[in-house]
Amino acid sequence: MADEGVNRQAAGIERVTRRRVAERLGISVTSVRRLEGTRLHPKRDTHGVWLFDAAEVEALASQPASIRRHQRHDDAGEVASQVFQMLEEGHELSAIVIALRQSPARIRELYDEWTVDLKSGRIQRQSDKDLVELQRSLNAFHGRAK
Repeated sequence: MADEGVNRQAAGIERVTRRRVAERLGISVTSVRRLEGTRLHPKRDTHGVWLFDAAEVEALASQPASIRRHQRHDDAGEVASQVFQMLEEGHELSAIVIALRQSPARIRELYDEWTVDLKSGRIQRQSDKDLVELQRSLNAFHGRAK
């Protein structure tokens, strides 16, 4: 069997294992996992091994460590973009949870956003706010009427 960390070619892209990514970035394998789906975008090979684009790893490694730390894996816009792209490609929600390492609740929330166009979503959110405000007003009125 080949060395676990040896570089592999896939579709002309040099790929490296999670362990090699951790070594290159000077972080733990667990920290590499936290970057997956946002800062790093691994692909699974035919043997089920997650491999990372070496150029993407090098681009991240070239940034100062302080910048890498502050660009957290929970960047909402980045995650939303990836979820929307995967939904457009026809991926199941469970596959998106696994690939992006996000909670099912977060993926469902983004799926709900994806299913309505942006204008309809804005109108619905405004309607929800209006209903909350109306309920507050009614509660205040009933409180004074007693």
